[in-house]
Amino acid sequence: GYSVSALAPSAIYPVAGPQKALQRHSSKWHATHKPADAPMKAIIVAEAQRQVLDSNLCLAVAQRESAYDPKAQNPDSTAKGLFQLLDGTAKSRICCVTDSFDPLQNARGGIAYLKYLINREHGDVDAALMCYAAGEGNYDTLGPVGIAASPKLNWIPAWHDDIMSIYHDLAGQVVAVPP
Repeated sequence: GYSVSALAPSAIYPVAGPQKALQRHSSKWHATHKPADAPMKAIIVAEAQRQVLDSNLCLAVAQRESAYDPKAQNPDSTAKGLFQLLDGTAKSRICCVTDSFDPLQNARGGIAYLKYLINREHGDVDAALMCYAAGEGNYDTLGPVGIAASPKLNWIPAWHDDIMSIYHDLAGQVVAVPP
C-alpha cells in the first residue's frame, strides 16, 4: 500500500512515486486543468501546506469527491462541499466545520480529517482513504477485503484507484500558491 513516505510531504514540488504503484492504478480519472478550478485548487494547496499534508493527495481527493465544486452535494447522503464531508464528520472535533459549502472551511475540515485518518492508520494512505470513504467503523469491522465484497461499499476500491490515478497525474506538476 501507499504510505506517507511514498507521498512526498513537500506540497509544491513534483513528486516521484514508485513506478509499480503508478501502473497499478489506472482508471478513467485524470487530473483536470480547468481555469475555473484555480481558486479552489489554491485554497486546497494553501490549506494542505498549512496542515503539512501532501497537496497533490488533497487535490486528488477533492477532484474525485466534488470536481472542485464547493457547492457539490450528494443526493444520497449529507455529503457536501469540496471534500464531500458528511454533516456529522463536518461538525466533529476534528473538522470543526459550521458551513460545509464554505470552500475554506470545507478544505480545512477535509484536510484535517484526511490527516487524522493517515495518522490513525500509522501513515498507511491506502487504509486512510478506505476509512475516508467507508467510515472508520466500517473499515475497522470489514477491512479492505470486506469492503470490496460489500454490496453497499464495493465501489470504494475503484474510488481509491481513481484518487491514486489523479494523484499520479498531479505528481509531475508544480502547483503554485498565489502570494
